[in-house]
Amino acid sequence: ANNNTKLKPGCYFVHQNVSDVAASREMFFSYKRLKNTLDTISAAAGEHEGDREIKSFNDVIEFDVNQHIWYFPNLWKGEPPMAPISSRYSEKAFGLKKHIVKYPSEKNISCLKLSDIKDRMSTLWQAILSENFV
Repeated sequence: ANNNTKLKPGCYFVHQNVSDVAASREMFFSYKRLKNTLDTISAAAGEHEGDREIKSFNDVIEFDVNQHIWYFPNLWKGEPPMAPISSRYSEKAFGLKKHIVKYPSEKNISCLKLSDIKDRMSTLWQAILSENFV
């Protein structure tokens, strides 16, 4: 199997200004459809690359529609510039930070050093410049 596909990074979607529960629910179902599409594309890409172990998007990038989608209310409580910051927004931001920080230990994942992150960002940038994302 290709070593580059075994990095298993995670993916989070964060939406701001989504306060209506119905909108969040509707977006959830849209993400379920997106996940199904990503599963199909990932399996096809894995087959094209000769990696038959890749059967879904989660085999490449961890993404759970129940844990990795976050909806934040509006930042301001009222009209800026004199409006205070919404306490609900702050609670959500803290919750997301806590989730991201504790997630690796729950999944027994080792964290990268900053130098590793720098190297990976450089590799990603080179892939973007050369339009080679395999």
